Amino acid sequence: MTRSERAPNRDSSYLFEIADVLIRKLMPIYVYKPKDISKSCDSCRKGVEILQRISDKPLNFCPKCGNLVKRVISHISLGESKTGLDRRAKEKGFHKLKKVDKGKYEKLY
Repeated sequence: MTRSERAPNRDSSYLFEIADVLIRKLMPIYVYKPKDISKSCDSCRKGVEILQRISDKPLNFCPKCGNLVKRVISHISLGESKTGLDRRAKEKGFHKLKKVDKGKYEKLY
């Protein structure tokens, strides 16, 4: 039996699951703002938030009014795991660190 024919063990599939969740969670939220405020609608005047991969092409037009817009990175949303990922990672022996100072981390588990 070759390596590719063997089923992946449980630990490797778990790592892929963690990677997939992290990739989805770390996608930036882009805010699109109008290039010309005088022609903009209420939606793009406030800023249209779109969750996109960094590699995705930016929007050129407001989805509601069609005005030209530019992309601005706003923030990354990180939150507590609602899927039990933290619990399962801890059970598998992974560690979670929290940054407490420049170059200093505290071990949470």
